[in-house]
Amino acid sequence: MSLDQLPEKSYRFLQLLSFFHTASFISHDMLCRSAESGFRSRVIGKVYGMSESDAFSRDIGILQEIFCPSDVWSESRFQGIVQPCVDQSLLFVTRGPGPKHYSMHRLVQNMFQNQSKGTIHGLESAFVRLLGSSINEDNRMDLPMKIAMIPHIQLYMSRSSSSSSLSAMDRIEANLTFGMVARDCGYHPLALSLYQRAYKLSATTSVASMERDSTLALKIRADVALSYFELGQYQQSFSLFVEVYNLQAQQVGEDHPDTLWTLGNLSMCLHDVGRLEDALSLIQDAYLIQERVLGPNHEHTLCSMAEIARTLFDLGRHEEALDLRGQVFESFKKAYGEAHSSTVQAMARIGSSLGAVERHQRAVEVLEQAARLQIASLGEKHSKTLWTQSKLAHSLRALGRCSEERRQEAYEVNLKVWQGRVETLGKTHPHTLESWVAVATSLSDLGMNESARGLLEEAVKLQEATLGKAHPLTIRAKAELDVLRRRLQRCRGL
Repeated sequence: MSLDQLPEKSYRFLQLLSFFHTASFISHDMLCRSAESGFRSRVIGKVYGMSESDAFSRDIGILQEIFCPSDVWSESRFQGIVQPCVDQSLLFVTRGPGPKHYSMHRLVQNMFQNQSKGTIHGLESAFVRLLGSSINEDNRMDLPMKIAMIPHIQLYMSRSSSSSSLSAMDRIEANLTFGMVARDCGYHPLALSLYQRAYKLSATTSVASMERDSTLALKIRADVALSYFELGQYQQSFSLFVEVYNLQAQQVGEDHPDTLWTLGNLSMCLHDVGRLEDALSLIQDAYLIQERVLGPNHEHTLCSMAEIARTLFDLGRHEEALDLRGQVFESFKKAYGEAHSSTVQAMARIGSSLGAVERHQRAVEVLEQAARLQIASLGEKHSKTLWTQSKLAHSLRALGRCSEERRQEAYEVNLKVWQGRVETLGKTHPHTLESWVAVATSLSDLGMNESARGLLEEAVKLQEATLGKAHPLTIRAKAELDVLRRRLQRCRGL
């Protein structure tokens, strides 16, 4: 291992990577994607309307000097930079069935960081730019790339609080970009922390475009509200969405796409606190305006249509929901293709509706297909994957009335979903509590009634404390507990 024989550009490349290298790896595809984009964010300008900061051109210059010295990206030229690092055992390349990536020994990382202290600002902010420019907002199937970024984002979170090397605008941009990545990957606590940081910075920075009620500040607050929703903190989410909606209606009008998006989120909050009729009225209003303003095949319009179907389903109007979900699926498939995550989610919701109308064998077939696609693209512990598997377990349980094997399979799927939700959402999240009850009922189906009762009693206590006694989930759990207690009493009376 020798630095003396290392070309200057290879040395600078290792300096850059040393700042956010983690114990896992650095993705080759991520580096190439950034270079191909010219190191310009596809998210900040499009999603948030932010202009480039003063440091932007400087950072791009650093990155271009390393990756594109002739102003033209060439992977073969890039390999010429990487190979000397590999030859000197300063960088290791992993090839195999998965994506190609690089790893760096911790001693090498520390050595380069210590030798780079004089240039830390330029290199650190350049690496943040490198990460951010690897994301393609138009390509929603790019989850593996985003998941590969999570360890680097977590490291950024642990370092940035104690580092003042990035400007306020740099940090706002980084937090927003990384927050979107974390949310897309299902890392909702991380996403909330990132969005909260961005909002705090936007409220305190002196930049004129960061005024409290500016369009950008409102979008950031909406992202915070959505993260609260994903974490099951529905009251906090609803209150913040109300503030955002009122300001958006004043500033850009009630028919603006951003205002309508917020209205749809308000409906979801009402839905998940049990106010189903109010939620249905609100989302139907939003859908009619979106259909007129955005068109019937716009993604936001289709999402509102899917939310109408979800509310109809929970109101017990299962045939209507099934019909509408079929329309949503066909529309998403036509607009975005069969493999798009929204199309697959629409397929899973059809499976859920099939189960509700007692077509359980067909429901299992549809849900198993959707789950396979989601596991391949989102991972086993993504919230959408876990939701699909929870519905699969419901139909397996129904088929288990005549099959011990199906009952056991339903229990195993329910247990897997519950464990995944505890890990990703926390013990008291409404979805976790719902899975808790499902595990208990599956245990009861297998004849393990005492164990099931203990689980149900604990779940009901948590639901009453977190959701309230009148919430539909609490009511359903108490009904399951009452049935189980009567069953146990009958058994003792024999």
